[in-house]
Amino acid sequence: MSKFIRAQICVSLLEAHRLICECVLLYLCYHFSDSCIFRIRERKGYGERNKSGNVLSDNHFPSFLERNFVERYDMVEVIYEVYSAMDLYLLSEFLEKIRCSLARIIDEFIQQLQSSSEGVRVPYAQQIIALRRLNWLKPFFLKKIESLRKKVSSSADTNSPVTAFYTSMLQQCAVNAKCLDWASWPILMDMLEKHPNLTDGRGINVRTKFREEVTEDICYGISSSLLCPCNESIWCGVACTLIHDLCYIIARDQWDNSKINQQTNLAESVIQKAVQASEAITDPKSFSILSFDTNIWKRYALCNRGGISKEPRGTKCVMILPDDCQGPQKRFPAPFILPGNSADQTHILKSIHKSWYLVRQILVVVDAFAKKYLVDDKSYSFEILREKLGVTSETTSLFLKEKVELDLESCLFYGKDFESIYSRGNNINPCKQRSSRKRSMTSALKTKTKKPRTLSTPVKKLLFWDVLIKRLQELGWNIERGNRPGDWYLLPPGVVRGRGFKPRVDFFDSAPLVINCLKTDTRYCNLPEIKSIMAEYRECQVRYEEMKASKSIKLKTLSNIEIVEYLRGDARASTTTGIESDTTKATNQNNGIIAVKVVFRTEQLGILLHVADGQVFIKGVKNQDVETQINAGDAIIAVGDRSTRNKSLAEVCELVRESTRPLTITFERKVMFAQNTSPEAHKPSA
Repeated sequence: MSKFIRAQICVSLLEAHRLICECVLLYLCYHFSDSCIFRIRERKGYGERNKSGNVLSDNHFPSFLERNFVERYDMVEVIYEVYSAMDLYLLSEFLEKIRCSLARIIDEFIQQLQSSSEGVRVPYAQQIIALRRLNWLKPFFLKKIESLRKKVSSSADTNSPVTAFYTSMLQQCAVNAKCLDWASWPILMDMLEKHPNLTDGRGINVRTKFREEVTEDICYGISSSLLCPCNESIWCGVACTLIHDLCYIIARDQWDNSKINQQTNLAESVIQKAVQASEAITDPKSFSILSFDTNIWKRYALCNRGGISKEPRGTKCVMILPDDCQGPQKRFPAPFILPGNSADQTHILKSIHKSWYLVRQILVVVDAFAKKYLVDDKSYSFEILREKLGVTSETTSLFLKEKVELDLESCLFYGKDFESIYSRGNNINPCKQRSSRKRSMTSALKTKTKKPRTLSTPVKKLLFWDVLIKRLQELGWNIERGNRPGDWYLLPPGVVRGRGFKPRVDFFDSAPLVINCLKTDTRYCNLPEIKSIMAEYRECQVRYEEMKASKSIKLKTLSNIEIVEYLRGDARASTTTGIESDTTKATNQNNGIIAVKVVFRTEQLGILLHVADGQVFIKGVKNQDVETQINAGDAIIAVGDRSTRNKSLAEVCELVRESTRPLTITFERKVMFAQNTSPEAHKPSA
């Protein structure tokens, strides 16, 4: 191969790498910069789930915070899943271009603000956030560079031109990564504090928006120990204000690399904020700073007093001393629903469970931040903080026993899948938790293959789309996509959106609505073809649950798509042969075969087997418990959930021996049908 051809191939590969990196990280650019053509879609509070309180919009800061935690995890995943030094180099170059543009805009803003506060060109709040987010990515880049550097240095031929080429690229990556660290954060933070009313071109208050980013950045580092920051069903107004203040002073200290205008000792500042918060609790002036959402009883596993769980959304409560026990200060508090008016407010404020508030709302919060950001500071200790707050060790131990759980139903956008994403995303430890990923990356480098980043679709979701929807499409039903990627509409034949047809009545946009329609809507539920589709769909679901209950090996060895194909084939065979559970028998008039399932509970089956025409048949039955259910001449077609067609006698016996009891075995029996319907006409042949 000529040098010219090799050079052309290298150029083509570099261009492909560049395009891949730009496509993967395009969402970073759009997410970070308001100078883009397309605006960022924000959840503004629409939708039935937001009205009912199940899923809240981005206007609800705690929900917005938790969604962004997952997005941060995804950004780190993009870096960790870069497999080659070339990809990382192109990625770092791409982000460096973004950083240069953003840094230039904000440097000009600071210079104008330092000289005069009038006529200042205020950058978009998202541009400041974009620069901060790139700065936040720096340590993850450095870890990835170090990881690839070790791989390159451990290669067989360290003196080859290829190794030298990769080494030089990684050096440039390290230079680009260090440039992500913008040095003027403390100056910008001080300027925003001096000018709190600056707004950008969209009317967004820059200081407020940036403080939200600061809270998100710092809270992400402790999100494994401080669950759902600022959520009103866990934290009261005093705790939420304390969280924001702690995040800001910690960021002011952590991001001040050159210690410009260094503040007082960070530990002293943290303890001082805790003392100020405790004063608001020990001498409260209003309910607003102490109130919670009524979901607090469930989050803290408290008693549901006064039917608090039945209160409508938006109802607030405070935690007061229980009045049905001795020594209420040493008992868990009782939620008290706040009245609509402020009558008898003084009496209620006197009953506030101050010890519980001090421990659960201040001590827990401050200690969570301190364990992350004051780990090397000897001037802080848990005992010093406890004494400053005036809480005894006995009271602290009592109320720290409470365990706050993630609420997977009320306000988390990702539902039950969020728990695993949340826990993985907020405990990132490349050395320990990603060892399996590193091994897979190493093998991928050796074989020069790249595995695409795919998310496994759940089996139940695949059953809905691949069984139910596909068969409906064969009948003329149509799927239309909405404006957003996740929106879809299922339209029956003859139905068109926007032409007098009503949503969720004539056409449907969710799986529960589709299934309910096919079950109950008289326009469709009595049609034979719809009944056939629903029968197959139900059979697949039943068999999937059976596989999970029996811990079938197929769940581990097959992909979700393969499991669905297996379930479809099994369900269709079941509906055509009429298989029913346990000892139920059914007939298929097309092929003259019935299938029988028999449950064996003893170790010995008590049947004699023989082989004929490559199939295992029953020769005789000695087990009195099943002799009325199976006959000589029946063929064994499945042991448990494993097919035995075309298997030898030894293989069938081995399957039976390895299976646990009770064991379900499926038999196939040939029958002879007569024209009449008398019982004698349906006797099975030998």
